[in-house]
Amino acid sequence: MSLKALHLIFISLATILSFGFSYWALFIEAKDFFVFGILGLLFSIFLIFYGFWFLKKLKDVSYL
Repeated sequence: MSLKALHLIFISLATILSFGFSYWALFIEAKDFFVFGILGLLFSIFLIFYGFWFLKKLKDVSYL
């Protein structure tokens, strides 16, 4: 497995976990976590853009 493939796996997992945390923080009964939910959503969106930027930058490198 190449470093590119491993990096994409970690970006994908971090994005999924960040969305999950955001969902939990936004819909929990305590309103203290609302800010953390918004920050988690922003981080998730940033990770999506970072993943596309990374793919574009390393388009000539193979996944193997």
